[in-house]
Amino acid sequence: CGMSLKTSFEQTVTISTFCTGGAPAVSSDGELLFTVCTDTIKVTERASGTVQHTYTGDGEPVLTLSLSPKDQYLAASSRSCLLRVWDAKSQQLLRTIKAHSTPSSALAFDKTESLLAAGAADGAIKVFDVKRGYCTHVFRGAVGLTSTVAFDPHKLWLYSSAADTKLRRWDLKSKKNHLVASDHVSSVQQIAFDVAARTMYTGGRDKVVNVWSEDFKLLDTIPVYDIVEGVALVQMSPAAFVEGPSLGLQSRFQVLVTAGAAGLRWFRLDGTRLTLKTQYHSFAKQMKALTLDTHNNALVALTFELHLLSIPLDASPPRQVVGHFDEITDVKFLCSDLGNHIVVSTNSHDLYALDPTTLATTTLSGHKDIVLNLAVNASGTLLASASKDGTIIIWYHHESGDIVQCCACTGHAGAVNAVVFGHRSNILLSASKDTTMKLWPLHDKLQQVIEGVTAMVNSDDVSALYTRAAHEKDINCIDIAPNEKLAVTASQDRTVKVWEVKTGSLAHTLKGHKRGVWCAKFSPADRVIASCSGDGTIKIWSLQDFTCISSLEGHESSVLQLVFVSGGQQLVSAASDGILKLWNMKDAEAVLSLDGHSSKVWALAAAPNDKLVVSGDGDGKIVVWEDNTAEKLAQSEEEAEERARISQQISNLMQEKQHVAAFRLALDMSRPRLLLQLTKTLIDSNEMGVMEDCLNALTIEQVARLLDFVRDWNTNTRHSNAAQQLLYILLKSNSIRQLKGMPGIAKTLQILSRYTDRHVRRLDALAQDTQFLSYLWSSMRDGGSSEQQGAKRSTSSVAGALPAKRPIDQD
Repeated sequence: CGMSLKTSFEQTVTISTFCTGGAPAVSSDGELLFTVCTDTIKVTERASGTVQHTYTGDGEPVLTLSLSPKDQYLAASSRSCLLRVWDAKSQQLLRTIKAHSTPSSALAFDKTESLLAAGAADGAIKVFDVKRGYCTHVFRGAVGLTSTVAFDPHKLWLYSSAADTKLRRWDLKSKKNHLVASDHVSSVQQIAFDVAARTMYTGGRDKVVNVWSEDFKLLDTIPVYDIVEGVALVQMSPAAFVEGPSLGLQSRFQVLVTAGAAGLRWFRLDGTRLTLKTQYHSFAKQMKALTLDTHNNALVALTFELHLLSIPLDASPPRQVVGHFDEITDVKFLCSDLGNHIVVSTNSHDLYALDPTTLATTTLSGHKDIVLNLAVNASGTLLASASKDGTIIIWYHHESGDIVQCCACTGHAGAVNAVVFGHRSNILLSASKDTTMKLWPLHDKLQQVIEGVTAMVNSDDVSALYTRAAHEKDINCIDIAPNEKLAVTASQDRTVKVWEVKTGSLAHTLKGHKRGVWCAKFSPADRVIASCSGDGTIKIWSLQDFTCISSLEGHESSVLQLVFVSGGQQLVSAASDGILKLWNMKDAEAVLSLDGHSSKVWALAAAPNDKLVVSGDGDGKIVVWEDNTAEKLAQSEEEAEERARISQQISNLMQEKQHVAAFRLALDMSRPRLLLQLTKTLIDSNEMGVMEDCLNALTIEQVARLLDFVRDWNTNTRHSNAAQQLLYILLKSNSIRQLKGMPGIAKTLQILSRYTDRHVRRLDALAQDTQFLSYLWSSMRDGGSSEQQGAKRSTSSVAGALPAKRPIDQD
């Protein structure tokens, strides 16, 4: 195969949990979304879905957050009872306040951004001066968890509701004229104000929305017939509703929107129910929060599944982003001429098709239990999902861009753990927890749906061609050979079995793994099978004689997934410790380790273009890895050319005796070897004097860099002379104050001092030895007894004159 081998991957897309609950907040320009994520707050760019910033808390789970109207401040409360306030512009923590003796469950800023109200779990409410950080008001009287707080847009009034179901109005000016209303029989979850009409709408879990006048009188009660978790007032066109023609309105009018257990509902202000002309599946999901995005004229809804819906009020399709995927069971690329998607299955009965550029998500519903495995056909137009409900659903990537359900396969007695399409025809192989394997011929049935003959094939019309009892324990994986003649299954019974696809007969059983086998794949190029196991090994099996020809060892934990890349020349493996490894099949060596996960990687897939690999783990994190081998190689070649050019330029300057210019260039380019060579050349030619003016003109950063080089040279005896001469000039030309300002100078000088002392002792000992050898040579040259007598006398006198030898430091 002429395909080049991969040596490098980079993370291009990372999709991780950014919302774990709590009502989100939207910036005033509509570009940023603030969400609670466990003990942090994530700031996400809505257009791309990427996390721009993370506000860290005190380590305790964050309960609620509030963003001031002009995005000046961000406040959040945690289970530790602390209230933290940040400057949302600079992202700096301004102060931490011990607000209550119990955690704050509701927060709100006033329109001037000077006051912050915090309602506690015991019903108490405190109002704080945001700039100065002190408490201005304390209101008590409510009983139980505070569900909402809101400032009046016109006057210094604060509204609140708690578990005692009462709605209260607190007067911040007089601190006495407080009013209590008992018209709700459940706690109010959200308050919306009609600024122009000076009215207020309160929605609660008693399935009604109450309308209040400015003087706190009940004007109307709108029955919603649904638990209300959020309420908002929006401007919409009559054309968006079925009842539009009968409304008699020509321009936009005000609509009341509620979010609750039955999803989103729309009402006129007189309580008349409205029906949207275009109903989207996501509108019927159970909601837990609703936020108004005034800048984009849209709503942001949070579902109980932690999906964030951006709902334009001009009847455009909503945009869905998944805030938390939970545990990912499988992931596949669905790539065709119609578009590219990443399809994800989690411990949910729904599938999610992600746009990798915007992270917008489409929900595919059809199963009744957790989806365990996915498969995509060779053309990228068909998707199969295997579920714990015992069914397999086939999805068709329609020319409109939608992914629609076209048929279902039923017949397994247990959860369907694995499924795979044929490479050349629309056959389907499935494996189940009931230890059986089934072959499904789908061509005729699918063609009817694709051509529009039927909307969906009945599951009774799709039957398995054969069923085989395959293993003694759960089957974890199934794959089919490129020529569709053989299939392979991997099981918890520690065996890998090879089957003939046409007849379903067993061809061979491969034994060798010491624990359950999680995955087995056919190579797209060679006649081999790769299998991975809980014993931490990957085994390569020959299809010629069904023997193990190599065992890849390198993972420190169970290997869960495999996928071939580079046309079968390389293999990517994923383990339970979150590490991915890239292996060369030819030499059975790991050439790269990828660390992008912190939990078990259950899902792994390669894109058809062989440029991308996607992985998903048990914490709901998805990472898209892009092959950047070519870019790295090109970068290395450019760097090598640049190094050669600089080296040639420095060499030319040295030949022209422009030593100062050569030294400066080598220092600016951080070329220590050339600097050392140049310094030795100057020493040999007795020209070190020209360096004093050069070193005197160096900046502090350049001196620090040169000192680092000198420190390294000084550790080597061969280079110590050059290092010492440069060090002498540097210390003479820089003051102590200048040296003290350099980062890490203390450690650098300590190392220089230690090795310099060692060199001094070595030279001292060498000088003594040189003198003694000189004397011995003169004595041996003179000869004769008389001379020997004189030599003895001279030896004793010389020995007495020489200083005692100092021992060389052997450290």
